[in-house]
Amino acid sequence: INIVCREIIIPSGQEILAIQGENNSNTRNFLIPKITEDGEDLSSKNFNIYAKNSNNVLITIPIENIENLDNYIKLTWKIDNSITETSGSITIQIEATSDNYIWKTYPASFIIANSL
Repeated sequence: INIVCREIIIPSGQEILAIQGENNSNTRNFLIPKITEDGEDLSSKNFNIYAKNSNNVLITIPIENIENLDNYIKLTWKIDNSITETSGSITIQIEATSDNYIWKTYPASFIIANSL
């Protein structure tokens, strides 16, 4: 999933993250430009994903699987049961931080599919 000008571009077919109740059986990879539109290098920043589920519960997920590529930073998000607990729409936002610096993407919506 590419990040372009802070927008999370979700390819067709990847908008469903998981089925309700699944745990660690799905991942999503995000490619973020290493250098922001303002010239800031994100390669040494800390990354979090913020997710708000259909019950308006906000979940913070620190991203530890970060890979520096030539021009991009690849974040791998392993989707656990804290995300799949509730079915319905889930909105996420990626944040990069360091001392006295915060960069964010625009929010984007995914789906947790119903289970039996």
